[in-house]
Amino acid sequence: MTGPEDFPIPDAQPTSGMQPLNGTEPIETTVINRILQHENTDPEDLVPLYEVIDPEALNLLFAPRRDGSSRSTAGTVRFQYCGYQVTVTSDHDVRLDPLTDE
Repeated sequence: MTGPEDFPIPDAQPTSGMQPLNGTEPIETTVINRILQHENTDPEDLVPLYEVIDPEALNLLFAPRRDGSSRSTAGTVRFQYCGYQVTVTSDHDVRLDPLTDE
């Protein structure tokens, strides 16, 4: 079980659009932190990310190679989570776009 200390919220004000990953936290943590900032809620109020996407696979997809070098491929992963279209790119950006009721 996770608690608020597992998902620290940075001091930065929430913004929309692409935001670079800080390189020190797993992508799954970045996604959750950004949603927490936008929703101003507690981690236990969110659906577990693993119910939507495999967090380990997401992290591995954009992780450096075994020798530490970065991957030279371009790619994007999109999934819906907690009312947002989440986009993660190989450039290490995370974008949150609110889903609309259409």
